[in-house]
Amino acid sequence: MLYLKEKFKIFFGKKIIYWLTILTLSVNFYLWYLIYNFVNFGKEFHVLHYNVYFGIDLIDSPQKLLSIPFLGILILIINLFFSYIVYIFKKEFIIPYFLLTASLFVNLELIVYLIGVIGMEY
Repeated sequence: MLYLKEKFKIFFGKKIIYWLTILTLSVNFYLWYLIYNFVNFGKEFHVLHYNVYFGIDLIDSPQKLLSIPFLGILILIINLFFSYIVYIFKKEFIIPYFLLTASLFVNLELIVYLIGVIGMEY
């Protein structure tokens, strides 16, 4: 147990891993902020998907929009877990850098998606 605790300290001792995790969490917090401030949960239907070719093609309850930040945090947790496992067994940092950067970009893409979906309503 002490071995894993020391590895955990070394893992988050790397500044890029620490800052990628913090930045991804702050982007995910911004997703929650957007949903809290701009989604009207009193409405019965909300636009959930827009396609350039067909226009609005998915309308459902606004509670379904809550799955967007959950998806972002789930991807961060999974990538953080796999990057920690790779570090423990392979003792490499390049793969954890890629995994955490991917989770940051996925959360940024979720912001773009959410802004587009919210923009359809206003």
